[in-house]
Amino acid sequence: MKKLSDSVIFSKLSANATLIQNMKMIASQNGIQLLNPDKDLPNEFNTIERRINYTTKGPILNAVNKGIINIYDDEAHKIVPYIPAVPGRNSVNGDLAMYVNIVRYKTRSGEIYPKTLFALLQDALIYYELQKNWNKYTNNLDLMKVSCFLYSRMTTKILDKVFALDLNEFNSDFMSFIFAKFFLVNMCERANNDLNDQIAYKCCFNRSNIEMIKDYETQLADNRFNSIFDLIESLGVISAVKGINVRTFVENYLRMYGESTLLSLDFLPAFYQSIFSAAIGGNLVKDYMFESVCGKQLINCYTIFSKIILQK
Repeated sequence: MKKLSDSVIFSKLSANATLIQNMKMIASQNGIQLLNPDKDLPNEFNTIERRINYTTKGPILNAVNKGIINIYDDEAHKIVPYIPAVPGRNSVNGDLAMYVNIVRYKTRSGEIYPKTLFALLQDALIYYELQKNWNKYTNNLDLMKVSCFLYSRMTTKILDKVFALDLNEFNSDFMSFIFAKFFLVNMCERANNDLNDQIAYKCCFNRSNIEMIKDYETQLADNRFNSIFDLIESLGVISAVKGINVRTFVENYLRMYGESTLLSLDFLPAFYQSIFSAAIGGNLVKDYMFESVCGKQLINCYTIFSKIILQK
C-alpha cells in the first residue's frame, strides 16, 4: 500500500516538521488521553447505535470496542482536517490502531454531532482497512470501475470549470481516460496495461475511439503517472488545457470539494474518506457538491466498499 509519505500533495504542499512531530506523538500515544466512549461520549454513541444504520456501523463499533479505533479530545495535538485519523500502534498488543481527535468538531457545549463523529470513525476504519487489506480492495474490479469513474468525474469537473473542457467531446473523453488511469496506476498501484485501459475507457461518456485516445496519450511524458504533479505538468502539451498548472488545479479542487479533500487527489484512503463522508452526509466535506458531481454512483461505490469490509 502507498504510504502517506508517498503522496506528493502531502510531502510538498502540506508536510512540515511540526505536523510530522505531532503525528509521531499521537501514533506513540505520547501525552494522549484516550476517551472512553461509554463514559465520555454516552449520548453520541447511544444515538449512533439507535439511529444510524449505515453498513459500516457494525465494523466501526467493533473496532472501537477492540481498541482498533481510539478517540481523544486534545487541542494541543490537533491535526489538519485532511488527516482525520492518524495510524499508530495499540499500546497493549502492538497491532495497527487508529487515533481520531474530535476537538475540531465539538460544539460550544462540548458535544459532537453524532453523524460527524460517525463520519470521523468511518474515516479511521477506511484507513485501517486499506492498510490491512490493500489487495482485497484494489483487486476488486467492481470497486475499481466505480472508483476510477468517480475520481475521473471529480477531477475533470475542475477542467470543465477552468477550460470549458466539455465543449469538445474528444477532449472531454481523453481527460476522463487519463485521470481514470492515474487513479488506477498511481493511487491503486495497478499495472499500466490493456485491462486498466479498458476500465478507464468506461469513464468516457462520449465513447470516442479508444485507439485514438491511446494514440493521443503518447504525447504525454512517460512519467505522467508517477505523481499528480507529473500528470498535471505533462498535460501542458495538450492545447485544450494550455496553461494548466498544479497550483490552479489544486486550488480549484479545494474550492469545489472542501479543504478536507486535499489528499484525496493522490492518496487512496483520503479519496474514500472524502467520498464516503459525503455519502453519509458527515459534514466533513462539501457533501452537496459530491452528490451533484458523482450522482448515484457515490452510493454504489459506498455499497461495494462496505460489502468488502464485511467479508471474512
